[in-house]
Amino acid sequence: MIMNDLKLDEKIKSLAKKNYLSIRQLCIKIGITESGLSRALANNSIRVETLDKIASTFGENLSYFFTKEEENNEEKQRIENLHIDFNFNNVSKSFIQNLITSNVDLEKIIETNLNIIISNVDFRKFWIESLQTTYEKMNTRNKEYETLFGKSFETIQINDLSEDEQLNYLVWLRCRKTMQNVEKSLKLLTKHVLKPGKNEV
Repeated sequence: MIMNDLKLDEKIKSLAKKNYLSIRQLCIKIGITESGLSRALANNSIRVETLDKIASTFGENLSYFFTKEEENNEEKQRIENLHIDFNFNNVSKSFIQNLITSNVDLEKIIETNLNIIISNVDFRKFWIESLQTTYEKMNTRNKEYETLFGKSFETIQINDLSEDEQLNYLVWLRCRKTMQNVEKSLKLLTKHVLKPGKNEV
């Protein structure tokens, strides 16, 4: 997949329209000029950090801009089904491990099922250990990609990448989103487990 195929301009306009926000209002929210955004999109030189700000404004993940519309819709439906049907009493540990790295709305799932998780000592220990292990692995990969690209993720410009680099970049993007997802979930879980005067994890 090359960046020109992502239709970033169309996706941004579509998100703005769905959220009753003009492009001018969006630009004010993310701190750039409307002409600057238009120029960056036209030249395929928009910064990743700008896309991240746009995604956050509309409650989307950065990965929204790097997948096809039908894939985004399928992913949203899959997450909604998890929220409705998910029951921790009937799942295996391998399922949980796969869930942690799947980039679904993990924080929401944990929040919804928090009482079930923290009420079982072994279960919550497994969750915390799995989250910590995943974060460490993703952090190591993140550093490896920084070495590979020779720059930090935030400084990369899309039009600087060759097609092969773009493929590596998308893997790096997923790695970083998993890291962020896991970090937020770990904070949520430990906040409820590690209370004052309680040393047990």
